[in-house]
Amino acid sequence: MNDMTAVIDFTQLERLKADLEEDFAEVYEVIFHSISEILDELSNHPHEPETLTRLFHSLKSPARSLGATRLANQAEQFEKQADKREVKNVDGALEQLHRLYAEVKHELKDYAP
Repeated sequence: MNDMTAVIDFTQLERLKADLEEDFAEVYEVIFHSISEILDELSNHPHEPETLTRLFHSLKSPARSLGATRLANQAEQFEKQADKREVKNVDGALEQLHRLYAEVKHELKDYAP
């Protein structure tokens, strides 16, 4: 994926922080936990099209909330492919999502909620 989009849209992340105020730190951790759980669940259901579609869809919202635009966009693309039964390489798709999530965690490693 040759996406020039920033790993994290800090404007979106700061907007979320401003909206949530004192609840931001807790929600921030919940979002990370949610993304990790969804990726784990995807790894356990790699060949069930309906489950793939649902999980790819479920990954978009927390990723977008966090400002993880690349991760959200890729999840959306895979969701559309899964819905049409067009995911050619599920293992490759999951590997790509895990790589993008690792980039997100790396980019935010010094971010203090």
